[in-house]
Amino acid sequence: MRTEAPVEIWYLSHSTLMSTVADVLFALGNAKIELIPLHYNEVPAGDGLFFFDAQNQLPALIESIQHLKLRGASSILAISTTPIPSGWSIPLLQAGLAEVTSWTNNSIEMLLIRIQRWKNIAQQAEFLSKKLVGKSPLWKHCLRKIVEVASSEAPVLIYGESGTGKELIAKAIHELDQRVNKNKMVVIDCTSISKELAGSELFGHEKGAFTNAYQSREGAFAEAHNGSLFLDELGELPLNLQAELLRVIQEKTYRKVGSNHWQKTQFRLISATNRNLEEEVNRGNFRQDLFFRIKGWQFKVPALKDRIEDIPVLAQHFLHLNNVHASLEPEVHSFLLQKEYPGNVRELQQLVNKMAFRNCGEAVVSFSHVPMEDWPLSPDTEQQAIQTELHRLLQKMILNGYNLNDIKNSVIESAKEIAVSLENGNLQKAAERLSCSDRLLQMYLQKPRLNN
Repeated sequence: MRTEAPVEIWYLSHSTLMSTVADVLFALGNAKIELIPLHYNEVPAGDGLFFFDAQNQLPALIESIQHLKLRGASSILAISTTPIPSGWSIPLLQAGLAEVTSWTNNSIEMLLIRIQRWKNIAQQAEFLSKKLVGKSPLWKHCLRKIVEVASSEAPVLIYGESGTGKELIAKAIHELDQRVNKNKMVVIDCTSISKELAGSELFGHEKGAFTNAYQSREGAFAEAHNGSLFLDELGELPLNLQAELLRVIQEKTYRKVGSNHWQKTQFRLISATNRNLEEEVNRGNFRQDLFFRIKGWQFKVPALKDRIEDIPVLAQHFLHLNNVHASLEPEVHSFLLQKEYPGNVRELQQLVNKMAFRNCGEAVVSFSHVPMEDWPLSPDTEQQAIQTELHRLLQKMILNGYNLNDIKNSVIESAKEIAVSLENGNLQKAAERLSCSDRLLQMYLQKPRLNN
């Protein structure tokens, strides 16, 4: 088998069986794969091969793989030149490998199939990055996962905090779906479904089925037939509606409100939630049988705080959407990186939209374009906030019977505990924080203390 076009991949070998590694590289070279050796401390570009054998030490292999992923490697296929030792595959995959396999003389065909699949996924992910913007390794991995998930027709469950872009990802999965004669994606916001209108919203209704039902209406199950049904914030769906949804998923049939006629429906189910549904199942708030039905593929969308390097790229993207083609002043760049975003990408977009509105065609977005309510706290304001909080806590202690000596001892002990915790148990660094001797902190650790 030959690949469709020349492919470049890097390789790194920890294997002691160099002749076997040479055989693999020779076979790949004959198949028009351009192989680039990765030397120590070089940054890996794209996908790569990682050779190892049973003579290696597992912890050293794990450390090497984690180092490669940290430096930006996309997908890594590990090839063992000996049979893989029992118990190695899972920790190696957890370290960041895409796949792990052992080499045999007839496995070149499967290896080429994997490499071609990687190439196809990478090309589609690159196209997708024009809509779902980001360049961090974490986000690139996310885009590849979207492409991989889209190629299947199995249900998808998307986890993520509010504002991370779950609906945009659902739309991307639907758009990349290769089903023939694919219909549209229907979106249902489960937070807005009322008990009174739920039946009509999902199942549709016949004329005269209830008061004010002046004409027949199709519901979400009908509209999503041969397409996709996206249930946003599925964790908010009431238990009684969960049971009805489960029946439709299992039987692929439904009845309109006020009808005795069963209709067929076939759709791909994509669900999203900011809740931990496994915990909700344990609490009795979500049906276990429905959970098992919807979690064919599980997909975690990273929060913005986990992909900070994407913030400037996203900011420029949002400026362009507002038809503002300007660069970010260094002070604004720093401000955006340091700011916290509880609302994730949605909050960043709202902030940049306001900055774009205040820009009057200047070539640079300066701090004067940042609305005052979004400014960071000044040192004086932050000190004032600390004093206000301290005043509140001291008032509470006094009202609870603490005298001056009790307050002093409590504050000193708490300061020692916090400093030691911040420095992960390093007494010397903790002492430097508090401008005291490490001997004083040693005495603190040796002193018996009650749990508060």
